[in-house]
Amino acid sequence: LRKAEAGTAGAGRIDEAQAEAFTSTVLKTAGIDAKRATPEVLDDAFARIGKVFDDVTSGVDVTPDAAAVTKMSVALNTFKQLAPKNSAPPIFGSLNKEFVQAFRLARPIPASTLKVWRSNLSKLTTSADTATREAAIEALDAVDDAMSAGLIAAGKPEAVKALDIARGQYRNLLAIMGAASRAGEGARLGVLSPQAVRSAL
Repeated sequence: LRKAEAGTAGAGRIDEAQAEAFTSTVLKTAGIDAKRATPEVLDDAFARIGKVFDDVTSGVDVTPDAAAVTKMSVALNTFKQLAPKNSAPPIFGSLNKEFVQAFRLARPIPASTLKVWRSNLSKLTTSADTATREAAIEALDAVDDAMSAGLIAAGKPEAVKALDIARGQYRNLLAIMGAASRAGEGARLGVLSPQAVRSAL
């Protein structure tokens, strides 16, 4: 009976509707209102979430606390552990050094500098290189933690809330992009399968 049902045109439409409903639900976790995870939809979400980070942290200079410095050091160690032995850490080593110096000297990092760092790290979170990608995600988390602490110190609770929402949506977007990049006809059409999402998570 199931084979007979699967062979009908109606079954095909039901399957497609279910797949789009699942994809739509997953996209909502990243603040996206769409039925399919097409490259255009994901690029727009990437830009929108990035703008939230830029807007809420504009003009807020940040001095990293001990927790943020530790997170940045962990990101550097992640890269060293995953990267080939003959590979030198690129951005991660310099960022770790800047974080440590800013913490020790109680020297604020300008908002414009944090914006550049965040932009560069965001690009690396989709790198095909595992070491670079994993370290970028951890380093980005350290930068965001420092930004959040800076906003709290500046007495901007609404900005802190907006940043927390954007961070959650961004983490979900990374998983969605991972699922959408997997092989298969559905992925090419922007339809996410539960299996692909599970693997990406």
